[in-house]
Amino acid sequence: MKQITFDFSKTTHPPKMIHGVNNGPICNQNVVNLSRRYREMHIPSVRLHDTDGANSRFYVDVSRIFPNFDADENDPANYYFLHTDHLIESIDALGAEVVYRLGESIDHDIEGRYASPPKDFDKWCRIAVNIIRHYNDGWADGHHYNIRCWEIWNEGEGINEHGIRCNWRGGNLTQLFDLYRRASRAIRDYDPTLTVGGMAFCSTGDAMEQFVRFCREEDLPLDFLSYHGYESTYDAVYQNAVWVRRLLDRFGFTDTRIWFDEWNYIGFEHPWEGDIWMMIRNDETPELCREVHENQKNEVGGAFAAAALIALNNSPCDKAHYYDGQIASNWCGLFDAYSVPQKPFYTFCAYGQMYSACTQMIAVDNSTMQPPYAMAAVGEGVRMILLSNYRGEAGHIALAMHGLGQGIKKAEIFRIGKTQNLELERVEYYTAETVTQIVYAEPYEVVFVRITTTD
Repeated sequence: MKQITFDFSKTTHPPKMIHGVNNGPICNQNVVNLSRRYREMHIPSVRLHDTDGANSRFYVDVSRIFPNFDADENDPANYYFLHTDHLIESIDALGAEVVYRLGESIDHDIEGRYASPPKDFDKWCRIAVNIIRHYNDGWADGHHYNIRCWEIWNEGEGINEHGIRCNWRGGNLTQLFDLYRRASRAIRDYDPTLTVGGMAFCSTGDAMEQFVRFCREEDLPLDFLSYHGYESTYDAVYQNAVWVRRLLDRFGFTDTRIWFDEWNYIGFEHPWEGDIWMMIRNDETPELCREVHENQKNEVGGAFAAAALIALNNSPCDKAHYYDGQIASNWCGLFDAYSVPQKPFYTFCAYGQMYSACTQMIAVDNSTMQPPYAMAAVGEGVRMILLSNYRGEAGHIALAMHGLGQGIKKAEIFRIGKTQNLELERVEYYTAETVTQIVYAEPYEVVFVRITTTD
């Protein structure tokens, strides 16, 4: 029997803001409002990118807010804010933070009309600052949302299977980094208190290292470094964040935060070889694409989401955003196309309880990087454990708990699995300060334990 030890007297850090989501709660061109569900998950942060689908007519992108680049950027009449205003209002009503990506949604079409280097970098920067002015300082019949987080561009280094930079069509890294140089300084000059960073890299690697070196050489503001990753192992999620931390520290950015602001499961639960992106985009094997996206929604995706949250909690990552919260997106594992919650939704609800009710995480040993994976937290009168048996074997697991405190403790044990949706399985009562609780987990099951002190 495997054993995991939890000492609730050994705290580490507050629960991390790692269960943010890309987009929402409004989606499908205002037809669907998932605000109730976002509250159930206690979503702390919403990143706006690919909002309402690629090539959206209305939302967020600079080209949608300011549709005629040749127009006068100082004239409020040349901006279209209405739909994005409504979206941000819905996020603000949740009490969630907005991460506003200044740039363009991904563009796979032939022309790549908008996802390309701006004709005039300085004018683009002035437009970006006016967008900030609208949402923070009331410019152009605007608002005072005090949006702090501004991310510059998205996946500009990425090259697809056809050799095309989908999000920086026809451009190169020198131009991309130059846009960051100009935009980060323009934003900092406008309001030195804003959080500015980027560049939402497709992955860790050479382009990111070149960018960090460029920021150091140019003495640029870099409050956060953001990157993406579609993975299928705890190890990959954890090690990528470790790599980024080492990179930043090497160049002296010891205070720069790490944002993993686009992530999800990608993989197969059977042996496979080859480039998975090519495999799921091959029109001769559409069943492989279906398999990946179905796994994102079922118990595989639910258990992976739990394992990823555990890895991120243990890693140097500071903030993360799951991709995607929009029900029309293939990459939305939280809901199906009809807004019905799927398995990762319940995983997010469990961590959301931990995030909202607890003040400190507990040191848990996941150093073997083998299932089952676990994390735990403590708050006033409450202790919680989240366990993921992602790619693990069926069996009993001993939860050796120390530092439970005096008095009678009520332990509620919930399960997320093939047929369970964070449903209460049983209730136990403890009187001792040290207790070993035995739980059983099938492969791809998530167990959530909530312990409260009773009168």
